Amino acid sequence: MSAPAHIRRARPHDAFAVAAMMLQLGRERGASPDPEFIDRFADAWLRSSGSHAYWLAEIEKRPLGIAGVTLVEQLPVLGGPRRSRWGQVHTMFVTPTFRRCGIGGQLAREVFAWSSAEGLTHLRGDLTELGPAAAGISRRLGGRPAHDGIFESVLRVPATLF
Repeated sequence: MSAPAHIRRARPHDAFAVAAMMLQLGRERGASPDPEFIDRFADAWLRSSGSHAYWLAEIEKRPLGIAGVTLVEQLPVLGGPRRSRWGQVHTMFVTPTFRRCGIGGQLAREVFAWSSAEGLTHLRGDLTELGPAAAGISRRLGGRPAHDGIFESVLRVPATLF
């Protein structure tokens, strides 16, 4: 059953909400508490000149999930395409209470739609932290293994993320 989450692209005024979600993710992964993390993260993200895009999943304006993509613009290659922009999916996180409710899929679809609309050529993502489930999740979302737990989706219509 899907939770009625609202997915939206994070804006500068969401810097502390994005940082708080990243703090939750880090703590879940076993990182030590850092009382300055939220301020440091928010400041760094705001200075990143738009190269790091985030999406928030919310229920009643309460953040409960996040997706993050780093945008990469490759330098021109003789004989190659004029412009090659792609995205590295580096964060896909849903709080434990709302896992297995379809929110991760909602986030993934929103990231894919935005990436396609932005003209990105492909998305890559490292799903190794999902353990043995990574390959199945990637296949269900339309991706293919690239190497060592890295999965890739070429942005074509119709298509899905990973």
